[in-house]
Amino acid sequence: MVLLKVSPLTETMSEDDIEELRDDLSELDIILPPQTEDLDLDIEMEIDSEGFSELAELLEESQAYADIYIPGDFSDIYELEDERRVGSLDALVQTMEAIATELGIPIPDEDDSEYELDDLDDGDYEDDDDMDVDVAFRSAWEEVYRVAREALETSSNLIIEQP
Repeated sequence: MVLLKVSPLTETMSEDDIEELRDDLSELDIILPPQTEDLDLDIEMEIDSEGFSELAELLEESQAYADIYIPGDFSDIYELEDERRVGSLDALVQTMEAIATELGIPIPDEDDSEYELDDLDDGDYEDDDDMDVDVAFRSAWEEVYRVAREALETSSNLIIEQP
């Protein structure tokens, strides 16, 4: 399982790493907000690893895959010394919407507080294994998109932890 969390960076990064990231971003005129407890939205969600790995591949192809996403509109992915990558929540949401458009996944309206999974057309699948992968991917897309949008709207951070 993959864990999605909306919380301050202090939950996964050392103060030194946060300061180094803050300095790097300030050179690009990107301000990293103070990492206080009010950024902890108490959102912690597990999603299917298989579905997420497919999504991660598409994000990687779009050069938008990271382990940590922060508020700010920038396109580069920054690699920390411990090899975790930091990216922009704005860029993630934009990339997720582009993936949805390309694959025909409906994008929820900003006002949708509860987004229901639509029934998938299973006519294109020969066996249930193929169908399960598609459902797992779509579910992962919807959960990551929903949590990323929530983090962006509250100027918090999205942290993705994989085993």
